[in-house]
Amino acid sequence: CQAGSAAGYGCGAQDISTRLSSLIYGGTSVFAVIAGASGQYFTGWLLEQNGRDFTPMFALVVAVELAGLVAWNRWWDSERVFE
Repeated sequence: CQAGSAAGYGCGAQDISTRLSSLIYGGTSVFAVIAGASGQYFTGWLLEQNGRDFTPMFALVVAVELAGLVAWNRWWDSERVFE
């Protein structure tokens, strides 16, 4: 969440809608909560499968971060969408 906020996601909801920004931010936060909660179990499972080697976990984190970077730069637009 901190990385997304540092990139401007926190204020991005206010850019696209001043009236509905809290609903947009709250609704999209659900996905972050689900990912954070399930990520702990997935991390443990992945470490157990690889003999407690963190290399696959770091590779997965890099892949997810790069995919997020590409998606953000490809689709983000701060033009007002809603009133």
